[in-house]
Amino acid sequence: MESRLLLLPRHLSFSSVAPSSASVVASEISALLTARNFLAYVNRAEQFISSQAVTPSGIPELYRAVAAAAPSGKARYFIAVASALVEGSARADLPDGALRLLELLIDTPAARLPMGSSCGHLMVKLLSLGRHADARRVFEILAAAGERQHKKAIDFLWAAGRGADAFKVFGEMADMPVAPNRKRYICMMYDYLKKGDLESASEIRTRMMQGGIKLST
Repeated sequence: MESRLLLLPRHLSFSSVAPSSASVVASEISALLTARNFLAYVNRAEQFISSQAVTPSGIPELYRAVAAAAPSGKARYFIAVASALVEGSARADLPDGALRLLELLIDTPAARLPMGSSCGHLMVKLLSLGRHADARRVFEILAAAGERQHKKAIDFLWAAGRGADAFKVFGEMADMPVAPNRKRYICMMYDYLKKGDLESASEIRTRMMQGGIKLST
């Protein structure tokens, strides 16, 4: 199965990055992943992407380079590679690179998708840029992958203080298993009230009541 995961298009490039430089960082990242040092891998990926002016098309190619060094039979390795590159790209202000990698992965048979929390980083970045359609696309990819994945992403959005924005963008999540509870509804209402957005606060209150959740107990 691992060999099929590497069958991503080869026409992508690292832009101005020398192949030798990309090869070195791919080896470093692979070693960190093998040692199960995920955070260090994310930091190294972010540093490389930021310092080497990697273009969006270079992120899938970096995935190929790191995935090529995968230990035999280590499916989790591929998940870690995809997760850290998506998260690192978002942190390096290159969300389009993460989006390209996601699209390629879902089009590749048997490919492993990133963790929900890493996609949460990407969604936070997209929401902060006002790119709601792209954030919704990431959410849809996770929803198709299963409840656990998109729940982790939503949890990360809440932890990052983007719960209200997420609810406004992903209105359909009220009909999903990750629908907000009373505490989250109230937090969203007060968040909008503090911003002076009475219309959104009223909309949240209406949805809360429609969901059968009382404002006070």
